[in-house]
Amino acid sequence: MNTEITTRTYTVVYARGAVHIQGLDEQVRGGLDSLNYALSACSALSKNQTMWVRPLTTTDLAEAVKKATALAESGQVKGFCKKCRKTALAVLEAEAYEIEAQRAVQDAPAEVGGEWIEDVPEEDGRPVWTLSTDYDERAEIFFADVTGGGPCTWRVGECFPDGRILTTGEAGTVEEAQRQAEQAFARAVAQ
Repeated sequence: MNTEITTRTYTVVYARGAVHIQGLDEQVRGGLDSLNYALSACSALSKNQTMWVRPLTTTDLAEAVKKATALAESGQVKGFCKKCRKTALAVLEAEAYEIEAQRAVQDAPAEVGGEWIEDVPEEDGRPVWTLSTDYDERAEIFFADVTGGGPCTWRVGECFPDGRILTTGEAGTVEEAQRQAEQAFARAVAQ
């Protein structure tokens, strides 16, 4: 997991035409073997920039969009570049979605409220418990289980489409392993 925080800088620019926003992500229009690509979200940004006015440089994209919109509405420029506006709004929407997804994970309940059912023991005789719950409609695609009588291992994973393990852990007792597995299960369902 990459925890490095990168700060982007956005610059509102204009000359005689429309107002643009520099600093938006590249918009690739073709595959790797295609020559049809753009170096920035808007091809106008790669033109001669010596005559451009830069009324705002900021790290807040929403502020840059507001400034560009205000310039366009004031009549100082011909309008807000459609490509820049569309890309900026898409970036803001993606950021809002990511923030909401993180909030949902953080707000996931600490306990699921299900029942741990003793399952068929492992081949070596260690006991296995499986979580049975009506926690959420999405819960059907996830599973949680605990193996061992102490120390225990637990895991949470997806049943569909790949059947992959999402997270695992260890605990000293069955009860602690079940509690940890329930929390991980709730976070998986909330994502």
